[in-house]
Amino acid sequence: MNPRLPDMLDRLVALADRLTRAHDTGGWRSDGTVSVELDQLYGELRLMADDPQPDKIVDDTALLLTDCLRHLNANAGPLGDAGLAMKWRTLSGAFLPFVRTDYARARGFTAVPDAPDYVRAQR
Repeated sequence: MNPRLPDMLDRLVALADRLTRAHDTGGWRSDGTVSVELDQLYGELRLMADDPQPDKIVDDTALLLTDCLRHLNANAGPLGDAGLAMKWRTLSGAFLPFVRTDYARARGFTAVPDAPDYVRAQR
C-alpha cells in the first residue's frame, strides 16, 4: 500500500463531508480551490488505482466519489444547476460509505460504523 493513501483518503472523506453537508443546508457555492484539490486527488488516486499492488485498497469507488464531488462543486450555488447538483449529491452519498471503509482499511481499523452490512460481513 502506498504510504500516502490514508492521508489522501482522509482528505477525500473530509471534502465529501464538507461539500455534502453544505449542499444539504444550501450553503455551498462553487469553489475554485476545492476544484483544484479534487483534481489533484483524482490524479493521485488514479495512479494508485492503476498500480498493481497485492494489498491494493483503492479502486474505482474513490475515483467515482471524487468525480461526483467535482460535478457537485461545479453545479452548486445560485449560478449552478440545482437538478444536477442534487444528482451528484445523491451519488456522492452512495459512494461515501465505501470510501470510508477503504479509509478504515488503510488506517488499519477493523470496524466502520456506517459501512454497509455486507462490507462488515467480509471482515
